[in-house]
Amino acid sequence: TEAALAGDGPAAIAWTGEFTHDLPARAGVGGRCSAFLAAMAQRLCGAERDDRERLLLLAIASDGDDGTTATSGGFVDSHTFDQGRSLLGVEAFDEAIRNQDSGRLLQRLGTTIEGGAFQTNLMDLYAVLRLPGAS
Repeated sequence: TEAALAGDGPAAIAWTGEFTHDLPARAGVGGRCSAFLAAMAQRLCGAERDDRERLLLLAIASDGDDGTTATSGGFVDSHTFDQGRSLLGVEAFDEAIRNQDSGRLLQRLGTTIEGGAFQTNLMDLYAVLRLPGAS
């Protein structure tokens, strides 16, 4: 992934699969896609990158249902974490990840993708886009 994004121009990578994660006894609202996106938003914030560059990540459940959410998934970019901290507080991402409540976090940030149950589950779709000069 890093090698594919190492150039200077726009780039896109897509992959499929389904991540697994342990749920706490009292999990919040969310699923695999929203958990991945919340964690990646947090990681993107600390990553070294050109401030003019924008990274956009997308995660969508192929069956249209991301865990206990009413969404299909969502998206985050290299600014989502900072925007979330200023809107929802410094601990918002840590709490959402710890409590498996990432779906509610992304809903509050307006970065969910509405879908609907498609009754067909192939696997989740993930993509990352690098948009140079689009900060």
